[in-house]
Amino acid sequence: MRDAATNTGNAAAPLVCVGVITRGRPKLLELLLQSLAVMDRAGLRCCFAIVENNDELTVGALVAAFQSRTPDCDVIVENEPRLGIASARNHVLDIALRTGADALAFIDDDETAGPDWLHHLWAEMSRRSLDMAGGPVRLHPVPEGASVNQRLVWNGLQAISRRDEQESARAHQNGGDARLPLATNNWLASVQFLQTHQLRFDETLGFAGGEDTALYRKAVAAGARTGWAPNAVVHEWMPPERLSFAYQYARNRDRAMSAFHGKYPKRSASTALRAVASSVAKLAGALVYAARSLIDSGASLVAAVQAVGFAAGRVKAAFGARSQHYRG
Repeated sequence: MRDAATNTGNAAAPLVCVGVITRGRPKLLELLLQSLAVMDRAGLRCCFAIVENNDELTVGALVAAFQSRTPDCDVIVENEPRLGIASARNHVLDIALRTGADALAFIDDDETAGPDWLHHLWAEMSRRSLDMAGGPVRLHPVPEGASVNQRLVWNGLQAISRRDEQESARAHQNGGDARLPLATNNWLASVQFLQTHQLRFDETLGFAGGEDTALYRKAVAAGARTGWAPNAVVHEWMPPERLSFAYQYARNRDRAMSAFHGKYPKRSASTALRAVASSVAKLAGALVYAARSLIDSGASLVAAVQAVGFAAGRVKAAFGARSQHYRG
């Protein structure tokens, strides 16, 4: 395995650093690396920055196997001992800076990339002179042996995923995709733009998450041109432990807390009132979804539970609570 090998591609081709942060998911990481190994890289130079958020490096053997399948690419694997997703992302960003990459991509360690994933992201960004681009995340099939309740949750998540992707595709088609928030589960950004505006992930968020949304907002405030790449598809694994209504409630509660603190860094009476008002609206939406579930075989129940979780998170955040979603 090479920590910084020589990339033998065309020196005139753009250099894209593909970043992966990982912790405690070696089997899923292996599946991701397998997909990246067979990804089409024609016309691009690629380096891969794999950062393990741990006090010691445990994924070296997996990455060595990946390196053997990508001999024309630099593969850099390092650990980030400071626990926190933002710290790990900044470590990847630092690798992209020191390698002289033109663009930095992120994909999560519980996802897999389609063969043309990176090409579609890069094509969209370069064609439209964007500073940042994102794409859709679809679900892998429901796990084998899933229970009836787990399949019900998966069906609900699938319905939400399809609806979100369709809405994003329409926004792209109508020229309104600049308003779409971009998450680092499927993301490409200009390294020059990030460097020029000194944009980094907010490490004060700790285990809360939401660091990608915060960076997106800062980028837009700095004048970033952002857009959607509808064909840059990745797929997410949904392990059985996530296929419960309790998990979906907790995850959306925590997301709402992170989003609230990102949007309103200082609490006040007015922000508390806004939180209550938005929570009431979400609860009303939850009732609509619950009613709809009676005619769609229960698929809308997940959306109802997520809406209740969001409402709870908003209220909790208004009174100072913070998410610890990524602790552990």
